[in-house]
Amino acid sequence: MSLVKSENLVLLDSLACQAPKETWEDRDLKAVLVYRVLEETLVNQEMLVSLEKWDLLEKTDSMEKREALDLLVPLDPQDFLVQEANLVLMEVLDLQESRV
Repeated sequence: MSLVKSENLVLLDSLACQAPKETWEDRDLKAVLVYRVLEETLVNQEMLVSLEKWDLLEKTDSMEKREALDLLVPLDPQDFLVQEANLVLMEVLDLQESRV
């Protein structure tokens, strides 16, 4: 073996001894951190899905409200009073039926 090769091997051995060695604790810590990152990612994905559902419900509700408002027809005062009287009459009849 040449002198250069032996010097290189000695240098490599000394560098290997100086390099910090990974312990079981380091490996466990890395595993815990990886697990936490995965867990947080899953939680975030679940939150995004639920937020998307809420957003869809909110959009649907607002669309239904707009459709209901579009169906409303302005009434003159006389027609309004007749309609209100009919509603009150139906409520009274429902109450009477529920008592019987």
